[in-house]
Amino acid sequence: MVATPMPPADPAVPIPVGMAEAAQRLGVSPATVRNWIRQAYLTPTRIGRRLRFDPLALTALQAALDSGALDRLRRRANKGQATTSVIPTERLSTTATCPSLERLVAAIFQSGVPAAAALFSVTLQLLAQHRTVTDTLPLSAFTEGRPAMLPRNIGVELADWFQSFDPAVLQKAATLLSGQVLPHLPDLLGLLYQSLQSVGETSRQGAYYTPPAIAAAAAGTHITPHHLPVQVLDPCCGTGQFLLAAADRLQALGCTDAGDRLVGMDLDPLAVRIARLNLMLRFPERPDYRPRIVCGDALQPALASTGGADLLSRRYDLILSNPPWGAAYTSAEIRVLQAHYPDVTSGESFAYFLRRGLQLLQPGGVLSYVLPESLLNVRTHQDIRTHLARRTTLLAITPLGRAFRGVFTPVIRLDIANQPPAANHQVHVREPHRRDVAQARFQANPDCRFDLQATEADRRILERLHDRPFVTLRDRADWALGIVTGNNGAFLSDVPATGYEPIIEGRQIDPYTLRPAGRCIRFDPARLQQVAPEVRYRAAEKLVYRFISRRVIVAYDDRQRLTLNSANIVIPRLEAYPIKAVLTLLNSALCQFVFQKQFAALKVLRNHLEALPLPMLPAPFLRQLVESADRLITGTLSVAARRTTRIAIDQALMQALGFTEAEIRYVQASVGGVLPEA
Repeated sequence: MVATPMPPADPAVPIPVGMAEAAQRLGVSPATVRNWIRQAYLTPTRIGRRLRFDPLALTALQAALDSGALDRLRRRANKGQATTSVIPTERLSTTATCPSLERLVAAIFQSGVPAAAALFSVTLQLLAQHRTVTDTLPLSAFTEGRPAMLPRNIGVELADWFQSFDPAVLQKAATLLSGQVLPHLPDLLGLLYQSLQSVGETSRQGAYYTPPAIAAAAAGTHITPHHLPVQVLDPCCGTGQFLLAAADRLQALGCTDAGDRLVGMDLDPLAVRIARLNLMLRFPERPDYRPRIVCGDALQPALASTGGADLLSRRYDLILSNPPWGAAYTSAEIRVLQAHYPDVTSGESFAYFLRRGLQLLQPGGVLSYVLPESLLNVRTHQDIRTHLARRTTLLAITPLGRAFRGVFTPVIRLDIANQPPAANHQVHVREPHRRDVAQARFQANPDCRFDLQATEADRRILERLHDRPFVTLRDRADWALGIVTGNNGAFLSDVPATGYEPIIEGRQIDPYTLRPAGRCIRFDPARLQQVAPEVRYRAAEKLVYRFISRRVIVAYDDRQRLTLNSANIVIPRLEAYPIKAVLTLLNSALCQFVFQKQFAALKVLRNHLEALPLPMLPAPFLRQLVESADRLITGTLSVAARRTTRIAIDQALMQALGFTEAEIRYVQASVGGVLPEA
């Protein structure tokens, strides 16, 4: 290496690292790092013959690994290439309009015209349906500017839009769609636009448009006779669903200037165009009304388009939105965002929008966002949870379930007041069991988790457990993700074959034991998309746990078997704890109780297992746990005997920790008893 004088290092600029260190930080093999480069999860720079990795990019990817979001990243990568589209039926108040909408979408796809041209043509037909004009306007009406027969505001908007098209393309769209019957929907243009977008585009943007009922509920909660906000903002408004809901609510309360109270911004110029048209159509009595909705990036005021900087220089009474989740940022974009929001370390788009929303609120103003449920307890989001719990007043958290078609993640609505919380403030949890939870409890939780599920009785048991001496698996275990092939058809076989070996999947994991593998794999680490260091799979003893599960289900393996990505690995390194004692604790009712009350997750993540308290127990008792585990692992016990043995373990463990019989029954009932085995 040639010695070259170097300028003083800037401590604010992370120093790039090499392949070996990148693999070590991510806990995978160099072969997996190379696969992730091919999959565009990582984009290193090349210096001579060597690759160098940006530590910020590694941190973002590690956060995705730790939070269990790598599957989401892979799905996004696959979706990012997808050209299929999906009609968002969750936005329809009735399925009666679905057939006509499907015919309209099919006609547009079959025509081959661009989505924007089709939407322009549909807009002209929609104006006739709204009786804004007597008949569908001919395209010739726009050749000399604004058509006189249109209201001034709509005419100016459409004349400007018309200038962006090739007239021949517009004519083709108008001809092919002229015979289509338009379904009567309050936001037909927005719904149609979303239906025409590919799954890939939606995934890359992290944009999932909001069902009208959710937007209406948020507006109805925060726009009341006692609180009529002067200014309502949606900083990522899409086609304007929240603004439309706010308009309806303001008008219902007699506000004659409802349209003037609404402000919106979005990065998508076509969505912004539709949002403006939607609001113009909502206020037909105001032909000069021009909605204050602009195209720009609310996260970066300096990059906002004309008019955007002015809108972002003021403060708002109410912010309603469904910000992007999991939007894909480049390393350069992350650097810019971190400069604006240094306390957001996750790199998650909705966290940036939460911080930005609070900056744009008046003191005491209210923010209501639709967000993924993972915000509540995934360690990656500790940064934004800590800020919210300590510096804002959490008004309410409303679980909404799986509100978006094709999106596995459940969602919540989070309502926040921009003011510090009172010492005794109670957060209202609206569903499924209405109750109040002390905000101070969230502040005191590990990782500042928002544990909505735990009642006061649950909390007493959890506190008693945490008051005793315990250890955790954090920094005391080796971890490995199951293999991702990248092409199951090429690497997996349903029947044994030369060069293949069995591979364990999540469905083969029972408490304590592994059922026979259903498939085999051709193990070629260099060609697999994701593979942990082989030594983890080949460990003399390891624990294998189901990744997709509402319960912690862990089996013992001493046969060095490979696992697929639905089956992950932990190898405890606890001097005082035999691995089989850890196995019994992780499968116990007490462990299920902690997992369900603190996380209530659909996936068992590494950070969940690292947080579970493993109580310090006498060596003789640990030996009894090992003996019980041995009886369960051998598989010689009948189903009834296995159940009896597991119940006895639960009873003995909780008695040893000083729980009463009533508390033991409460814990067992809370988790639904012993999990049945196949």
